Amino acid sequence: MKLRMLVALIAAAALFGAATPARADNLTLVAALIKWSAVAEKDAGALGPAVDKGPGAADVAALKLKRDSAAAKQAIGAIKPSSTLGSQVRDQVVVALGNYELAAQELHLAVVAARRNDGKGAQTHATKAVTVAKLGGGQLTQASKLLAKLRA
Repeated sequence: MKLRMLVALIAAAALFGAATPARADNLTLVAALIKWSAVAEKDAGALGPAVDKGPGAADVAALKLKRDSAAAKQAIGAIKPSSTLGSQVRDQVVVALGNYELAAQELHLAVVAARRNDGKGAQTHATKAVTVAKLGGGQLTQASKLLAKLRA
């Protein structure tokens, strides 16, 4: 996933900008992006090892990613950036988080299907999860490019 790139760019943006009252809301956005990027990276990193442990652990990890993606989407979506570019970054990240939430839901559905011995359904959901996660990753890449231009 492209989360490491996003975390690095967010940290760089935070370091380059000096806080002034006119830019405070962009700083709030950058701080929220740093916080939620770390949470999402941890959740995404836990998926692989969880899958190796079995369907129960995989389901728990997928549902945690879904919950955290939804919480991040809500928290970041509520921020009112102080610039048009900040709004574009926020909107792009919210869409990407929605796709990660959907990908996590599809992983959960894949586990449910596998538990019912529905191999075809499990494969369909797993494939959709990967497709949607890649879409979210592309959207985060676009957001990170915009973020690099943002002056906190």
